[in-house]
Amino acid sequence: MSVYSQGKYAYVGTSNELVIADVNNPQEPKEVSRITLPGTLRSIYAQDRYVYLSCDNSGLMVIDVMDAKNPVQVGVLDTVGKALSVQVAGKYAYLADEANGLVVVDISNPQKPMQVGRFDTVGKAYDVYVKENNAYVAVGDKGMYILDISNPSNISMISLIDTPGNVVSVYVQNKYAYVADENNGVVVIDVSIPKSPKIISDSYWFTTIFYATF
Repeated sequence: MSVYSQGKYAYVGTSNELVIADVNNPQEPKEVSRITLPGTLRSIYAQDRYVYLSCDNSGLMVIDVMDAKNPVQVGVLDTVGKALSVQVAGKYAYLADEANGLVVVDISNPQKPMQVGRFDTVGKAYDVYVKENNAYVAVGDKGMYILDISNPSNISMISLIDTPGNVVSVYVQNKYAYVADENNGVVVIDVSIPKSPKIISDSYWFTTIFYATF
């Protein structure tokens, strides 16, 4: 399940459906509508009137939610891999496309999303977080990439840092990257110098951690 909140609406993924809920009153959320998708919904990102969905084998879906009661699928891009996570920054969507690495999609025309860049990660790409000109990509047992995405059509590697576990999710705040390292728990990485990231906290937990969100 995936959830993203924007304004008075929450967008909730339930297997192959996107549910829109009115959360203006957090104590009494109300379902507004739902739309069936062609693939398994893995990740959600909302920007303005559109919601962008990573839908596993079905790639990237673009949903127009201007009328929350009648969401409409307006665009699709079937990627080579499995779209597991999506982040949007400006006119680009960034997809963690599992074995296909990181994929960059131009969404300036939401009805015709177009792939404009790709980076072939050493391991499978499970999650991506974008901050300014850098993308932080979770690549399982290979760790976490920091990539320069200032030119989406020519992405370059800044660094790659390994962790004791399997990095499956990443969140960046200020100068730190917080990664869900699966059986190894949560790992905190100082990314203030992108070329030289350093692990500063390795918190082993008894439960497997799959997501890192703050």
